[in-house]
Amino acid sequence: MYYEHMKGIDVRQQIIKAAEVLFRQQGYGKTSMTRIARDCGLSNTNLYRYFNSKKDIGAELVYQYLATREQELELIIANKGMTAAEKLESFVLYILNHTYHHTDSQLKLSELIDMMVIQRPEVIRAHRQINLRLLHDVLLLGQQSGEFTFDDVEEMAQTINTVITAFYLPIIMVIYPLSELEQRAISVCNMILASLSAKS
Repeated sequence: MYYEHMKGIDVRQQIIKAAEVLFRQQGYGKTSMTRIARDCGLSNTNLYRYFNSKKDIGAELVYQYLATREQELELIIANKGMTAAEKLESFVLYILNHTYHHTDSQLKLSELIDMMVIQRPEVIRAHRQINLRLLHDVLLLGQQSGEFTFDDVEEMAQTINTVITAFYLPIIMVIYPLSELEQRAISVCNMILASLSAKS
């Protein structure tokens, strides 16, 4: 039974990987379930045993992409050797670099995420809540240590997440070189930290 379960997981991951390659090459919209099945060596019937639709495959791919990013963000926030300000800056710079390095002319990640915002908004909302929780944690840490001075942690986390939204967007990554994007991210962080820092 366990073997059959693991075999099912392997096939699902094989489907995800094949779909990712096709999404990179021709985009989400132009990729068919039939083509995904063929590239996996499966029949259409077998493919539908694992995923009900291309939408489900796209949602799983976006989930895995975002989960990988969030695991690294968790490590940044958990790093006891960094101040709250350092964690916040590292948080923003990691988001920028992760988005940048997963964006190129073939990936078409922006198209896929845009589709999921419309077709599976719950996937995007779930990850947005994780990001807000991590921002909440670092802001609370800074508040408790006296490093930051502000009133409402929840409101501030929402505000910061809104301010750094551009660094989540693949479409922004093709407009500027990474060095310029990093400088802009640092400037944004400096502005945020100036508004958070305790006044002497």
